[in-house]
Amino acid sequence: MVIFKKEVLEDIINHAKEVFPIEACGYIAGIDNKFLVNFRMKNIDNKTDHFSFDVNEQFQVLKKTRSMGLKILGVYHSHPYSEAVMSSEDIRLAYDESVYYILVSLLNGIDVKVYKVKDGKTSLVEFILE
Repeated sequence: MVIFKKEVLEDIINHAKEVFPIEACGYIAGIDNKFLVNFRMKNIDNKTDHFSFDVNEQFQVLKKTRSMGLKILGVYHSHPYSEAVMSSEDIRLAYDESVYYILVSLLNGIDVKVYKVKDGKTSLVEFILE
């Protein structure tokens, strides 16, 4: 189970709405299993069905996270036109088993799911708000 700071989840959802129909993306940082802060990132692909981070922006976020005494715990992105289920490409690109993968679907309202990926298999992770 992971714990979202309420403001973090709200901002991720707002990010997805604001950049619709493009996929929103970013990092979530925190301590242990607590999601304490999110970093909105630019989707340099500017697509509705794919995202990529800018390497320089990633580096800046990593530096800031460390300076705050936090650790990157998750990667989030939105699915503007599909469910909050990891696609085969999402799974293929989920190379870091230590982080959580958070999906926000805008297909039928708002749906948020948290996943772990190990050996190409996904498992759903429960979350609560704090």
